[in-house]
Amino acid sequence: MKIHVSIEIDANPTELWSDLSDLATHVEWMSDAVRLDFVGDQTNGVGTKFEVDTRIGPLHTTDIMTITEWDEPNVIGVDHDGLVSGSGRFVLTGHGDRTNFAWTECLSLPWWFGGRLGEVAAKPLLNLVWRRNLAALKKRIEGRFDTDIQIDNRIGAGTDAQIGNRIGTGRTGEVFEYGRHYVLRRRFDGGDLTQEVRLMHWLVEHGYPAPEPVEHDDPTALVTERIDGPSMLADLAAKPWKLSAHAKTLASLHHLLDDIPAPPWLRHLGSGDALLHLDLHPDNVLIGPRGPVVIDWTNAAVGHRDLDRALTWVLLKTGEVDGNAAMKTLVTTLRERFASIFETAAGAAAIAGHATTAAELRLLDDNVRPAEKDAIFRLARHLQDQPTHSRTDDV
Repeated sequence: MKIHVSIEIDANPTELWSDLSDLATHVEWMSDAVRLDFVGDQTNGVGTKFEVDTRIGPLHTTDIMTITEWDEPNVIGVDHDGLVSGSGRFVLTGHGDRTNFAWTECLSLPWWFGGRLGEVAAKPLLNLVWRRNLAALKKRIEGRFDTDIQIDNRIGAGTDAQIGNRIGTGRTGEVFEYGRHYVLRRRFDGGDLTQEVRLMHWLVEHGYPAPEPVEHDDPTALVTERIDGPSMLADLAAKPWKLSAHAKTLASLHHLLDDIPAPPWLRHLGSGDALLHLDLHPDNVLIGPRGPVVIDWTNAAVGHRDLDRALTWVLLKTGEVDGNAAMKTLVTTLRERFASIFETAAGAAAIAGHATTAAELRLLDDNVRPAEKDAIFRLARHLQDQPTHSRTDDV
């Protein structure tokens, strides 16, 4: 299994190397690394060995890694030895004051993880986790070497950003340009977005791929970093051959959310203590330079984790697609295949146990259109006719 991720960092290779070469600090930006202990004396260079505990979802391993390449300030290579075997390589390529940091891993997972089939399922999740790690490293490095970024993150405290062109309209609000690097969202009803801003700070602090919010003194406006890239829905319409990859990525975003604790101040929705997005569909995932980023946390709540997966499945099966006629036709044609792949990757049993409740919850949304209500009723009747149908008490 080969995984390759990369990111551009606003620091030259020497500045980046000064942090990267301190192997002990890797656990500070790698969310999947729980512990790193050196085997023998702590040194740098070829031959250095260290033991690493890693945890990603159900996969928890302890492996010995050995440095096989050490070319300052360009390359670090490692061999993995343990339940996970293979090799990895960090390559730094300078472009003036910027550096492209490329991370490649060629790995074999343990037999009990399902062999090749397990690797196919794990690859999208590992890809997401390592993209998130690179985003954390970028933030760490740029925060250290570029004070302008720290200043620019305080909207209303020294910047001259102005509301610009409208760049998006949803069912509950609009999104506008806000200077060069930010966007501003408002609700049509002028509602207070303070709690959503607070939640997004929580998500970013805990390593989930959400846009980073910035300070703003208007409680009815949400200002975040601008994510340059299409939505997953738009990318699917333009590149239908990516259907399977996008469906698995959407499931991986749910799996990643499993690891994020629910903030104690968030509203509760029935039983359970997990953080739920409750509107996690392809149009609320942006494909940016650092990978997929989940937006629009308006409906977030605390509840049963599998209800969130089931609600996404209901949305995939019944949601009405916006856009031109060609896009609607294409996405409608792909809908069932996408929903089926998502169901398998996210957990068919988990979805089945909560699908009826998810359909009922969807019908309570004032923004559901008449055609969608009809589709939800048809789906609910179909679910009740299934011999495997079950009903939970989520809400």
